[in-house]
Amino acid sequence: MRPWAVLLATLALVSLLSAQRIEVPQLVSSSSVVVEENGTVTVAGAELRSIDINLSIPLSSAYQAVQINDQARSDWEGNQYVKIAAENPPNPFHYSRSIAVQTSERNTLTLPSAYLVPQEYLRFASPTKRTQSDDPQIRQLALQITANSSSPFEKAAKLAIFVNTYLTYNEQLVGQENDAIWVLQNRQGVCVEYSTLFAALARSIGIPVRYVNGYVYSDKYNGWLGHAWNEAYLGEWVPVDAT
Repeated sequence: MRPWAVLLATLALVSLLSAQRIEVPQLVSSSSVVVEENGTVTVAGAELRSIDINLSIPLSSAYQAVQINDQARSDWEGNQYVKIAAENPPNPFHYSRSIAVQTSERNTLTLPSAYLVPQEYLRFASPTKRTQSDDPQIRQLALQITANSSSPFEKAAKLAIFVNTYLTYNEQLVGQENDAIWVLQNRQGVCVEYSTLFAALARSIGIPVRYVNGYVYSDKYNGWLGHAWNEAYLGEWVPVDAT
């Protein structure tokens, strides 16, 4: 597996930096960072009468505390954001927000031996246009990989190991966001493709899986890089990084 450092989880669609292969792991118990979100909106040849921006922010959780002066909101999938709105704003319109994030290591020591999937999580077991978990080839492959498994955790682990060894990491595919069938056929990708194939395989056998976008720090590149991974519901949400 490609090692990673501190991950700042945000389930929202964020503007990520280019994903890169991370060579040197940095294991830490906690980290404090400030995320600077800023940009400019310009309207050419017309009047800017109003503006309404939903700005994605990192997710608050038991493992991550987020501080921002604006009121945080949540969408129907649990993604957090702040709203920036103005009437008759200047043109160009500049916005800037500083978000303080305190994140800590996440340890899952035990999982329940039996559980029911909450109704609100069932949508994470459904196919989508990009995650074709209803494809017969994907389901048959998932059943083959997880044969003789004794628990959902073992199934998820086997699927993650399969994806990690089945695909070849190809930085030329950054930004393409290919779907699960394409990934299965072409056997290459970056973190987005790794997480997409894992999600499709796991969902095809009834394991709810959601996508997570965030940032990872790399000493090799001396900065924060965009990253994508998954969380599988195994009685609680458990991070799974097949990349």
